[in-house]
Amino acid sequence: ERLECNNYNTYRSKKYPEMYVALQRSGQYKTGTKTGPGQKAI
Repeated sequence: ERLECNNYNTYRSKKYPEMYVALQRSGQYKTGTKTGPGQKAI
């Protein structure tokens, strides 16, 4: 977990360090096909 300068948290994958984990507002993870760069959870 890392707190970015815009007050968002980012979560990096342990298994694939170059990848990030996308979370929904409910805390559930998103599948790769449902995410995109810079996408905000709705």
